[in-house]
Amino acid sequence: MEALQALVLTNAQLRELFTEAAKQGAALAVRELRADVHQTPEDASLQKLRAYLADPASLANHKAIGRTAASSARSNPRHAASRTPRRGS
Repeated sequence: MEALQALVLTNAQLRELFTEAAKQGAALAVRELRADVHQTPEDASLQKLRAYLADPASLANHKAIGRTAASSARSNPRHAASRTPRRGS
């Protein structure tokens, strides 16, 4: 007969183990949410576009991506400068 290993925890130890795991999970979720909040609109658009390119079925409204990308290009002066030829320079 083969011996089996077992771990026996008291109720308090199990509660402490779950509490610590929950704290670590919450800290991870907060870090991810903060990263999303501090994202520039351009970064958010790029993330959506990359997700769409990876899986086109992942987004229900494909037109929203186009509008987001177009509005980002209009709001960024570097893009506007590259589209408008300079005259008299």
